[in-house]
Amino acid sequence: MRKLLKVNLLAASLLSVTSFAADLTTSKINVISTTPLPGIGVSLDKIPSNVQVVKGSDIQKSQSLDLSNYMNQNLIGVNINEMQGNPLQADISYRGFTASPLLGTPQGLSVYMDGVRMNQPFGDVVSWDLIPKNAIYGMQLMPGSNPLFGLNTLGGAISVQTKDGRNSPGGAIQETLGSYGRNISEFEYGGVSKDNSVDYFIAGTYFDENGWRKQSESDNKQLFTKLGWQGEKTDLKLTYAYSKSDLNGNGVSPSSLLALNRANVYTYPDNTKNESHFLNLTGSHDLGNEKILSGNAYYRHLKSKTYNADINDEALPETPGTLGQTMSSSSPYSTKRKDPDTGLDLADAAAFDALSPANQTISSNTARASSQAKYRAAYGDSLYKFSENKASCVSNANTPGDEPGEKCSGIINRTNNKQNNVGVQLQLSANNKLFDKNNTYTIGGGADFSKSHFSQSAEYGYLDSALAGGTVIGIGKYADEVTRGVIDGALDDRSAVLKSKTRTWSAFATDTLSLTDTLHLSASGRYNYTKIENRDQQIHHTSFDAVNNVWIFNANANNQLASLSGDHIYARFNPAVGLNFSPNKTFTSYAGYNEGSRAATSIELGCANPDFPCRLPNAMAGDPHLKQVVAKTFEAGFRGNANDFSYSVGIFNTRNINDILFVASTATGNGYFKNFGETQRRGVETSLGTQLGAFSLGGNYTYLDATYESKETINGAANSSADANGNIQINPGNHMTLAPKNNLKLFLTYRFNDKFNIGLDSITRSSSYLRGNENNQHQAGGNFRDGGKSAGYTVLNLSASFKPKSDWTFFGRVNNLFDRDYSSGGVLGINPYNTSGQLALGEFTSCSTTSANCSTVGKMQGSSEAFLAPGAPRTAWIGIRWEFGGAKKSSETTE
Repeated sequence: MRKLLKVNLLAASLLSVTSFAADLTTSKINVISTTPLPGIGVSLDKIPSNVQVVKGSDIQKSQSLDLSNYMNQNLIGVNINEMQGNPLQADISYRGFTASPLLGTPQGLSVYMDGVRMNQPFGDVVSWDLIPKNAIYGMQLMPGSNPLFGLNTLGGAISVQTKDGRNSPGGAIQETLGSYGRNISEFEYGGVSKDNSVDYFIAGTYFDENGWRKQSESDNKQLFTKLGWQGEKTDLKLTYAYSKSDLNGNGVSPSSLLALNRANVYTYPDNTKNESHFLNLTGSHDLGNEKILSGNAYYRHLKSKTYNADINDEALPETPGTLGQTMSSSSPYSTKRKDPDTGLDLADAAAFDALSPANQTISSNTARASSQAKYRAAYGDSLYKFSENKASCVSNANTPGDEPGEKCSGIINRTNNKQNNVGVQLQLSANNKLFDKNNTYTIGGGADFSKSHFSQSAEYGYLDSALAGGTVIGIGKYADEVTRGVIDGALDDRSAVLKSKTRTWSAFATDTLSLTDTLHLSASGRYNYTKIENRDQQIHHTSFDAVNNVWIFNANANNQLASLSGDHIYARFNPAVGLNFSPNKTFTSYAGYNEGSRAATSIELGCANPDFPCRLPNAMAGDPHLKQVVAKTFEAGFRGNANDFSYSVGIFNTRNINDILFVASTATGNGYFKNFGETQRRGVETSLGTQLGAFSLGGNYTYLDATYESKETINGAANSSADANGNIQINPGNHMTLAPKNNLKLFLTYRFNDKFNIGLDSITRSSSYLRGNENNQHQAGGNFRDGGKSAGYTVLNLSASFKPKSDWTFFGRVNNLFDRDYSSGGVLGINPYNTSGQLALGEFTSCSTTSANCSTVGKMQGSSEAFLAPGAPRTAWIGIRWEFGGAKKSSETTE
């Protein structure tokens, strides 16, 4: 019995059906765990959903960069939005729900590694660079609002299991070199002691690349270790993992800028530095009578810093095509530039005097304007002396009550986030008889505690160039109470120091009852209680001196509106029920209903007031309580396999109540979070795979209809249909942004012999609405350069591997084989650059009829444009892998 339970426990922690992109000749495991922790497990024909499961060897053979990249290329219903512009910072979308590393993105997928929830406490973000790819032994994508996977499981859950010395004995060294300076070095080694009581495993990865876009170099270092002990009835495993990354992802860029060069960036840098320590102790104990007690205790310490140099949104025009803020109080033309006809220095007032009569009549101004027109024709807008903005920016920042937040052309946003997370989980799994029927149940509970310390600042600065793709030079003055700048009469304070505590207690249970040999009923539920305590670490005490027209420090004027402090409680029981009919071992049909929920995060609670909009993630204010999001999912379908032919067909419908929406008006502009009534995501998922001689082929297709189901008015100044106040109206039935309706993936592999194979795979996606076009009404024309969608695309990839000996493998891969220009998503925004990539400064000239002085002022100008997330061009890499010290079970199929 002990041996049988160990086999079930191992199988339950691994995988069920083989990914259709993988080798279809391998056999399939049909037992999986229905909770994040391994238990006795339930066979796949009793699971009322289309679970997708992958072996670690599938990820290795695919030559994918990381887990998110593998999911995008292979799994049903998954696509990515590369909004951050870094290959290790992708937004994973599944059924219209997102797991993203970007703070402030509404998260709808939960991610687990060895039973530990990888969604970070502050913002529920997922950093893919913290999950070690070469330590993955198995992975499951659980669809729907499965309550057993806890908070944030609105659209699905990703559960990862890692290698150990028993399932992955021996060692491997792998080196990969590729385009744009890519260098990936990996190693792993595992084994078992002579007395078979102790096992050990270690793996490491070093990733470094220059990046295909300008100013986008990145590196990532990972170390993973696991030590295990096994007794007669008890198993213990202790894991320590460390990751440190320095990532540059320079985000979306205007379409006109990408048309000049796909590698162009809007501004730089957009840098993120992550560091993580991960400690997890897992254990299981055989209680006898087909009962297993399992659990874990974990600790995580995470540090994240961001540094983003951005164009100052407050300097941009509020409406496309109009003039924005004044950038310079003097002529914005460069010095040492000569009139094309006379050779006179146009920046020298005395030289201008020479162009006009001595009495300085109107004709002198006409002459001067004419010379400036000649200057622009000869030299172009790019030669504006935009560094003149430095003087205006510094002057405003040094005078309390002035407007550096509008007169400075750039802003440097910084954040620093430290998080500590501890937790414990315990569950009992058992096989028994209920009403004389075969029955499997699991009951358990857990507690999770976290502390976060988040700080942010916004430093005033000026652009270093009038050409796009530049950076921002800071002036040492900040948008805070010390500088006391104003915007439209209100204090410009974008600083925050926040301490947050989050406590979550949960209890769960699931039961699968075999009503007959072919009909199986499952029911489960989970109760979550979450308390979030936010404590503002700043004292906000400013008031306005109307006499002197300045903001002053006043300890007696405490601004309660700025306080982030508050307690928020979320509690809910989420149920699930399902039915499976399996007339034979090759066919299963299912239907199920489930509910999930997520609590609002600290960042959302700190940015939920329309009167105090934020610039994510760099502004927060005291805000109203947000309701928790509740997702209700119904799905049904069938799947089967026989004679090397596998297939699946499923339908799903998820309705979110009190969905949380970030309302934004520009590409990187202000907005706030709010509960949005209801949204709906429904669709069809299909897959096919077969083996025809030396050919393995297959594919999957997803149709997704993601819509808003409530009326709402939101900001949308860059949208052509916006009203006079810059607002747009969302109506029920409007399609959600960044959610392509059609998603098709095809795979073909030809095996020449046991040593050599070559493969092709493709990804096809239809167009999707840009963020900022939530009402689907935006149209191109006039000052609106682009339409409201990112175009659909097809990308073809090529891969090959050669194995001259059992322990050596040579491999290569080319992504985007035909070098297709495409974008995975985008957002509407106001672009201050013209189609040549030069700053489009409008002019306001004030001249006197009796003075030699004319004041020519440069003002920000801009048109609405699609800011797109460009996909990588043709990218190739080759590598070599050497395995030693024993057969690598991670490359084999577990029977």
